[in-house]
Amino acid sequence: MRLVRWILCAVVAVLCAIVALVVAAETRIGPIIIQLSPNHGIHTGDVLAVMAAIALISMFTLAIWRSGDRGRSSSVSMGRREGVAADDLDRQG
Repeated sequence: MRLVRWILCAVVAVLCAIVALVVAAETRIGPIIIQLSPNHGIHTGDVLAVMAAIALISMFTLAIWRSGDRGRSSSVSMGRREGVAADDLDRQG
């Protein structure tokens, strides 16, 4: 199951990167931030497209990894032990 999650995250990352590169190559949104050559530069829209891709990759990865941990969560992993109140844990140190 862990391999499937890694593959899903990689596929989403590749797709987001491709979309960001296509947007950066095909559009001229906003002013040029960095001039790379007389005919090429990095526009504001390019930066926004890359930032959006990074945000989507991060959200998808977080969602995938959290969904795999649902079945394994227990009261111990949540910082509590069964039969012991939270105040008792604080006192025990």
